[in-house]
Amino acid sequence: MNGICGEYGDAYVPETLAGRLDYIANKWDEIRESQEYIDELKFLLSHYGLRPTKLTEARNTNLSNEGECAKILLKREDQTHTAYGNLVTSLGMALFAKMIGETHILSETLAGSNGVAVASACATLGLKCTVMNADIEANKSNSLRKSNMYAMRLLGAKIVTTENHNSELLTTTSETLNMWYENIDKYFYIPYSPASPQPYSRIFHDILKIIGNEAREQILEEYNKLPDVIVSPLSQGSHIISLYSSFCDKPDLEFVAVEPKSEAGLPEDQAFDGVLEHTKVGVTCGLKTRYLHNQHNTITSYKTKIENLVYPVIAPEVAHLYDQKKIITTSVTYTQALEACLSLARNEGIISSVFTGYSLAYAFERAKEMHKSKTILLSVNAPTENDRIALSKYIKGRL
Repeated sequence: MNGICGEYGDAYVPETLAGRLDYIANKWDEIRESQEYIDELKFLLSHYGLRPTKLTEARNTNLSNEGECAKILLKREDQTHTAYGNLVTSLGMALFAKMIGETHILSETLAGSNGVAVASACATLGLKCTVMNADIEANKSNSLRKSNMYAMRLLGAKIVTTENHNSELLTTTSETLNMWYENIDKYFYIPYSPASPQPYSRIFHDILKIIGNEAREQILEEYNKLPDVIVSPLSQGSHIISLYSSFCDKPDLEFVAVEPKSEAGLPEDQAFDGVLEHTKVGVTCGLKTRYLHNQHNTITSYKTKIENLVYPVIAPEVAHLYDQKKIITTSVTYTQALEACLSLARNEGIISSVFTGYSLAYAFERAKEMHKSKTILLSVNAPTENDRIALSKYIKGRL
């Protein structure tokens, strides 16, 4: 991957920032395949990040269908340190930054999981860390965000709140890019999302495939075959990228991106199904890609009950895969996702995030339609504090 996926990618930024991005791209080409970088990242992921994570078969779910459905295989990203796969990219980029002489990392977060991962990576590598966060006063009722703010501070990160009192991640990302531009020599930027100017989309791709390569090796060792279906939430693209490239050589692979079904009570311009179907192509956030827009053709967020289930700017690699019809989209409701989480907990003894529940809901139903020799693969993230609250409310009166 050279950083441009079909018509998508590249970097549309001011000249000063373009020069910095060119420097990072050239350094990445030098470092990424060096034995020193590979060995050190492998050590960090193993001894600090607790990788590789396990592959777990949802055996009881299969038995509940009398063994006549496809096997569902869970890539246990809930087991890694910080309990999210984004620690992989945080460690990979922070190590890269350190090896090229950078000392101060800048990133952004909203719910806080990305900020915790970046702060954790910086702490273990001895780097300074500044995290831009949406105005905490606007979100002071959100216990997850507050607890993650405490965690970031404990890890030594400096938290800078945005000035516009907007709680959306996209706005926070714009302010983070502005801060980087104004302090170009002070910070090394680690983006939240692969929907970022090049070479960051390529760096995400190169690091995230570590997860897919683990899963491929585990599946071949255990089952001697590649999965038939891979399921992932759409989100900002990281989950799709982490698995797709490691399995794309399978001719009949079916890759399903799960989108949320519209929720009741949303403004009309945000209440629709088929997120990718409603995107348009253009330049935003410093790159050319697909992005979600409202009736006024301005970029907008899709409001769901799960934060960042849909990021309004699509990673260029995912946009290209969609155009090439390499990924199939489907939709699941919030209630279906909660029910799937409950099923996983009670049948398999695993409590997952509601974010994961969207993939689970599709996989549970799809498995019933497939032969027992087939397999479905998906990643599992750990539940946040908000997930536990949502699930507790959902099962109230049913215990």
